[in-house]
Amino acid sequence: MHKLRAAYSKKVPLNEKYSTESFSASIERELPENLGQNELMEEFHSSFELTQSTVEGQIAAKKALASPSQKKGSEARSEAPAKITNKQVNFILRLGKKQGKVLADLNQVATEKFHVKSIYELTRKNASAMVEELQLAA
Repeated sequence: MHKLRAAYSKKVPLNEKYSTESFSASIERELPENLGQNELMEEFHSSFELTQSTVEGQIAAKKALASPSQKKGSEARSEAPAKITNKQVNFILRLGKKQGKVLADLNQVATEKFHVKSIYELTRKNASAMVEELQLAA
């Protein structure tokens, strides 16, 4: 018994610089041992074409779902402010620790100043403001 594996992947550029979206498909088939070289090549080509058409179908479906009224790329991202980064969280925690504050204290500051339940819900901009405030208090 022969095993045939075919895979196809494609990266499609997004509107934002250096951003892509990946699409992929793969197939694994068992083939009888008595197939000749030409038959094996034919099976390989048909399997590859199947994976390729599947990926192209995924891409076409994704494009069809995006309505013309939808904003794309950086415009869509600008509607929802970017969430706090892991580096900002860690920096806020370190600054707070230096001042003897625990997470509950920092969450309280975030609630009072930025109307969020915890530091993990801060936007990047608000996180930067909180970092500045903690640095000034040090």
